[in-house]
Amino acid sequence: MKMIPNHIFDNVKSNAENKVFHLFQNIDLGPGWVTFHSLNVAEHTFKKWSEIDFVVVGPRGMMCLEVKGGGVEFKDGIWRFTNRFSQIEKKKEGPFDQVREAHYSLLKMFKNDNVFQDISTGSSEKEFSLDRKTNTGWGVIFPDITWTNYSPEMPKEIICDEKFTKDPDKFKKYITNLYDYWLNKGKKFPDLDPDSLIFKKITQYIRSDFQTSISLKNRSDKLYQTMVNHTEGQQQLIEGLDANDRIICDGGAGTGKTLIAIDTARNELNKNNKVLLVSKDNIFNAYLKMQIEPQPSLKICTSAELEKNKENFSNNKFDVLIVDEGQDLMQMEILDTFDQLIKGGLEKGRWRFFMDSNAQSGILGSFDQDAFSFLKSNTPTSFTLKNNCRNTKQIVEEAQSTTGAYIGETVIQNDGPKVVYLDTNEENEAALLTKKIESLRDEGISLEDIAILSPTNFSDSSCIKLTPKWKSRIHTIDEINVTTPPASSILFSKISQFKGLERKHIMLIDTNFFTDDKLSRSLLYIAMTRANIELWVAARPEFNRMYINLQKQNM
Repeated sequence: MKMIPNHIFDNVKSNAENKVFHLFQNIDLGPGWVTFHSLNVAEHTFKKWSEIDFVVVGPRGMMCLEVKGGGVEFKDGIWRFTNRFSQIEKKKEGPFDQVREAHYSLLKMFKNDNVFQDISTGSSEKEFSLDRKTNTGWGVIFPDITWTNYSPEMPKEIICDEKFTKDPDKFKKYITNLYDYWLNKGKKFPDLDPDSLIFKKITQYIRSDFQTSISLKNRSDKLYQTMVNHTEGQQQLIEGLDANDRIICDGGAGTGKTLIAIDTARNELNKNNKVLLVSKDNIFNAYLKMQIEPQPSLKICTSAELEKNKENFSNNKFDVLIVDEGQDLMQMEILDTFDQLIKGGLEKGRWRFFMDSNAQSGILGSFDQDAFSFLKSNTPTSFTLKNNCRNTKQIVEEAQSTTGAYIGETVIQNDGPKVVYLDTNEENEAALLTKKIESLRDEGISLEDIAILSPTNFSDSSCIKLTPKWKSRIHTIDEINVTTPPASSILFSKISQFKGLERKHIMLIDTNFFTDDKLSRSLLYIAMTRANIELWVAARPEFNRMYINLQKQNM
């Protein structure tokens, strides 16, 4: 089961809590289930501050659990607790009173903070109460003793003693029985959908008051924020563009070429120059159009559109040419079109080529070296981007060691998640993909931050085997959803159509279509470098063989 935090802190000295924490880690109740450890409740009914040892939230509702380790005795209305040093502590209030009052305090917080106000259908205050939305209850865990003192205040159904904590299967049975008991005690609410607004509000509200390690979403957001900032070298490049008429700027994937190309176009437009911004792919071209406000002095198009309509521009040439993903357009006939459409031509005109230098080494696509030599003969100023501002260190290192490409030194100081290669086959890949998607969702990751990349079309992909629930949420990339994806949707794209684009979380699937050739190496380079934060690879046997060979070559 998912745990928040995902590890137990050093300051937790209770062996009993440690034991229960690891039991929770090793049970699986299905999608959506999460256990919070050591939840602080600020508005306790009687106390100024209280702590709930574990809060379990799932489709069947919420349970609060109190853990008492060591020896426990209840006699004549007095509780006696014996710790591992044989020291005895006496209290009038026992664990049942503690967890019951903490449970009601938590319900009161949900109500007082109007957690459900925007989804409640009635005006009654009861509509805002958690116990009017789902099943709730509490339990007590004694992992070190056998409990025999049952009573109406201490029913056996809510008690977990040592016989239930011997292994995860027995512990799972206790949790299941606990939910059954409380379900039969009150109104029988139907199970919540983990994707429902009510369920999300419950987990988000508890998470917001929770003392925890940084969640994947929090980590992802913080890492991504540093990526959108220009590095010092990129700022210097932008400042240096004005002083040079002809520029070739090269850098590996993730070094910010597109970001600079867009800023360059804006700067030229601010000087009242007529600007031509060109790329090769229709989808990437649609993305570029959404980054700059449309205006009469700006034309953004693909090279194919430019060739088709070049007669319309030949009598009203552009002041500045900006080419993004220039390695894809390094062909003499395309350069000839550019030469005809900018004032002064390529020899004396004002132009900026942004390109990936890995194309020159044969890692990326086709590259006409003669065309590149011709472009360089026009005495351009060369800039090289050496800082990677798109990917975490883990992704940079893995992409370089696997493909042999150089994509710069990462500017991200904090570690991201490790790159995961999960062995899959034709029969289980869809199931494993579903499990990963649900895991990200449970971590609070927005589905719009996820992209599934494949060497093949959706119809031939393992996505076709997903359940209708998830298949309906996956949208194949096009010129509209590349910039405005539907809410709560995941983008699917062929790798070749995702050049220049990125997502925080990338899942690479259908790797059986890779072969150990130049094209596969090129596609793998593109796919691996699209991920900002996390890269997950469904590794088929064919891919594993290619991966081993590539790692050996680049060692």
